[in-house]
Amino acid sequence: MTFVVTLLREQQLGSTLITVFFGVLGVGVVASSWLWAGLLQRFRGGQSLMLLNGLLAVATVLPVLSAHPLAVFVSGALFGSVFLSVVASTTALVRHNLPAAAWSSGIAAFTTVFAAGQIVGPSLVGWLADGAGGLRNGLAVSAAVLALGALLAWGQKALPHQEQVS
Repeated sequence: MTFVVTLLREQQLGSTLITVFFGVLGVGVVASSWLWAGLLQRFRGGQSLMLLNGLLAVATVLPVLSAHPLAVFVSGALFGSVFLSVVASTTALVRHNLPAAAWSSGIAAFTTVFAAGQIVGPSLVGWLADGAGGLRNGLAVSAAVLALGALLAWGQKALPHQEQVS
């Protein structure tokens, strides 16, 4: 969403609609923990991460596919309600699969990967946005990377362990 304002302005959406977009996104953020808490508790493998990354990919590609305000608002609501829960899903994955003594190192590893993505992702999108396809191509690539992340998470099975970790 780093570049979404620029895309929405390129698509001729006015300041009022862009403000409403971020308001809708914020409402999604407020609702996110309520929406996804059960999912994060239920699944011990990569299922939660897969679903949330997949939804994030859809949210990212919607404004690329359509400048219609409905598509933009659905994107904002979906993105807002999912993006923080992706981070929570990695924490849940660690807690479900590692002994308590290893939680901090597991969460640190995910945090490091996430931080690298926060550097590489916007840099790549910015570089692509400067090319012939513009920002639409950059956001489409972002959605594709998120979809790839969903596929990789799909393959993550719950790890066997001796003691039950919750």
